Amino acid sequence: DIPMSFKDPEETMDINVNGTKNLLNGFKGSRFVFASSSSVYKVTNPYAESKLKDEEIIKSSGKPYTILRFFNVYGWGKMGLVVQEFLKKALEGEELIIHGSGNQKRDFVHLSDVADANLLVSTHPDALNQTFDVGTGIATSLNELIGIIEEVLEKKLPKTQIERREGDLDLSVADITSIKEKTGWEPKISLEEGMRRVYNNALKLYV
Repeated sequence: DIPMSFKDPEETMDINVNGTKNLLNGFKGSRFVFASSSSVYKVTNPYAESKLKDEEIIKSSGKPYTILRFFNVYGWGKMGLVVQEFLKKALEGEELIIHGSGNQKRDFVHLSDVADANLLVSTHPDALNQTFDVGTGIATSLNELIGIIEEVLEKKLPKTQIERREGDLDLSVADITSIKEKTGWEPKISLEEGMRRVYNNALKLYV
């Protein structure tokens, strides 16, 4: 969690870095698949720093590995991120809070596609000791995301703009060329379809 990492950088480093060291020390499997982050491409916060340190530790450990740099993962049950926050507020009739202009672009990838990537690289021979982006390769602005949510809900949503968050990037989009060429993985779920899946699951809480 990036905002939390600013509040407590020491705990962030302890959980992520020491936690990874502990897992590596006890690892006896055939491949260590690590959930990294797109934030390592521009280290502007303690969370990104911890993930980059994790990658360095894994690569120098001598253990077989595959590192997956996740972009903006969304899906039912994965709360606390912008897709779920927007949808939750929309369903509860609250204003959507936009940090900044809303023109900052992200790569939103559905949790099911991410799960498929993890399973595939865990055994694929051409994924051994490789680092891959996991996303869609499609940049979507927060304003465009809100438009998709409005289409799914079939109504306009109230919005409020506030100050941009510290460490927020203008653009973050995956390059999935390498994982696609080496393993054949590619995302199957569009953002529109993914939003409908999240919405249908969320309705269970509001009926």
